[in-house]
This record gives sequence, structure tokens and C-alpha cells, in this order.
Amino acid sequence: VYLGSDNFTTLSWNNTKGRDTINLQSLATFDSGLFILSVDHIPTGPKSAGLWPAFWTYGPNWPNEGEIDILESITYYDHNDISLHTNEGCSFSVNDSIFFNGQWAQQSYGPMTNCTTNPGYGCSINAPNGTYNTGFNQAGGGAYVMEWDAQNFIRIWNFVKPNVPADILNGSPNPNPDTWGMPTAFFRFGDNCNGTKHFRNQVITINNAFCGFAGQSWDYPGGECACANHARFAPYAFSDAYFLVNYIKVFCRPGDPCRAT
Repeated sequence: VYLGSDNFTTLSWNNTKGRDTINLQSLATFDSGLFILSVDHIPTGPKSAGLWPAFWTYGPNWPNEGEIDILESITYYDHNDISLHTNEGCSFSVNDSIFFNGQWAQQSYGPMTNCTTNPGYGCSINAPNGTYNTGFNQAGGGAYVMEWDAQNFIRIWNFVKPNVPADILNGSPNPNPDTWGMPTAFFRFGDNCNGTKHFRNQVITINNAFCGFAGQSWDYPGGECACANHARFAPYAFSDAYFLVNYIKVFCRPGDPCRAT
């Protein structure tokens, strides 16, 4: 399935609507499950396009019901950013890094291990290089996967071809995360973070935004104004701003319906 942003329309200077793009959301909501995005191409483009693609889940009562960013990055990154956002009372130990092969993202205050949305940025783990941008596409794509056990943990894998497990590649009806090796990110629930309290009623979302990242951030001369003008007047910058999706699937454990609605 091709999910792409408009790459042919030149907008007028006084257009306030912006360039057409994608934002698809599930009708069902979830309280746990195994979520797989199998994809051959993800949105990329020049820095000036300010692309901000994501595959994520969130609770409508945000941030009280939480947000899980399985895929989220921007034009000039070569890696995926995996993040959780919650209200107060959810954090992790920097020593949990022994359980995953990504790295805690850093801010001026140190590792991003506190998921509280305000005043922080959530908790975030950087996936290895090659998990986003042209390197991912040139490899032929891969898969972004989340295993969400509401009582115990969230595990996330970023697979790049040819290292995609066979049960994902072949669309197996019974994929087994325990055979996939160390995850890219691991968030272990406990006294530090009550998983059933902070993450519930999650809506699956896949989208591609422009000119920002987690609010307002532009790495382009002229900042917001320059990016907005580029989005209006340069449709060619968005020729690669598309997902080519093989499938999005959700699996539930036996006896666990995992759907909230």
C-alpha cells in the first residue's frame, strides 16, 4: 500500500491549509499486543522539506493514557527515535541499557529516562544508524515492531533487511518475539512505572508531518518560515515522502483480547 504526501501541487503564498499529507488512525483501541509494521519504504527527503514521519500509538486522554513512538524521526537523522510519553510517575533506570541495543537519548540534563511529558521530553532511546532515512530504504526496508505486555514491559525492535525475522517477513500467523534476539528498546514496568496505569486505550497511528519535530524544530536556514515556504512552493522535495507498506498487524496473546474497544 502506497501512503504518500502530495508531491505535485505548487501552493499559493497565502495558502494556510498546507500541503496534503497522510494521517491514518485505527478505529479500535488497544491495551496490549504485538504490533508489526512491515514496510519497504519510509518517507525521506531533503532537510528543507522538514519531514517528520511516525508510526505510533496514543491514548485519547493524552498524556494520562500515554504515547508510544515506535517509529519517529526527521529528515536529517539516520536513526529512529523510540519514545514514551506519560503523565508524572513513569521513569526508568539508565542501567536498563543492558537489556537493549539502542542507546538512551541525551538532553542537557542527561539521559532521557523520565517519561513525564511536561516539563521534559519523555523517555527516549536512539536506535542504531540505518534504522531510518535512505539507508533503510536502500536496504529494501524492514519492520518496526512493538511487543506490549501491559503488566511487564514494552519491547521494540527495528529490523532492516536482510535481518528481518522469517516469521515477520513471511507474515506468519504466530510470530514469536522470544526468537528475535535483543530488542532495540526495552522499557521494564514495575514500581518505577505502572504499565497498566500509564498506557491504555491506544490508537494506532501512521502519519507524515512537515516542518517540525515534537513541536517546533527546524534545522534549515530561516527556520519555520523557510520550511513552510519550501512546503508550499517545492513539491519536488516530497517525491520520496511516502510509506510503502506491506502490512500492519496486531497479534493478541491467547486469552488476552488486547483490544480495549
